[in-house]
Amino acid sequence: MSDNSLCLSGKGEKILVNPGKEVMGDKKHASRVVLFTREELDFLGLNFGGVIIRGPGEYEVGGVEISGLDSDGGGVAYLIGLDEVMMMVVDGSGGFLGKSLMDDVKGVDVMVVMVREGEKVDDKALLAMAKKWGVNYLVPIGFESNDLEVLLDAVDREDLQTVASLKVEKDSLPDGMEVVLLSNG
Repeated sequence: MSDNSLCLSGKGEKILVNPGKEVMGDKKHASRVVLFTREELDFLGLNFGGVIIRGPGEYEVGGVEISGLDSDGGGVAYLIGLDEVMMMVVDGSGGFLGKSLMDDVKGVDVMVVMVREGEKVDDKALLAMAKKWGVNYLVPIGFESNDLEVLLDAVDREDLQTVASLKVEKDSLPDGMEVVLLSNG
């Protein structure tokens, strides 16, 4: 995957988040569901034959429940129920969810924070949100090295190494929050 895209694979569905053109052409990432956290990231138009989700609302595709929530900065955050695991995909640079929406979200197992090049994230707000929701895995994507170092320092994990993938099962979630760095491969 590219720096700012993600593939979520469940037992019955695969979901691509903010895929680039190179990802869409790769058969190993074939998916019928694509999410975009910002409208300007959607280059697909109507040529994609699957389901494109690019805004707030309630969606259900192949047993996967997806809630699109407005963020303060104009992006969309997605709450995704995939194989009993609750995931939140947040456009970190587009602003975090407003307080009323933050209060509506209950229990997130995996929180993915996607940032585009040159944009900054408020680490304190990010960690406060993760703590409020009881996040087990925090996955930063697209962070510049300096910003990533600050985040890892804040969670006392400066020594973290990248991994190729993260397998999450509801019955084996860690106690507390772990930060996971995914490789770009």
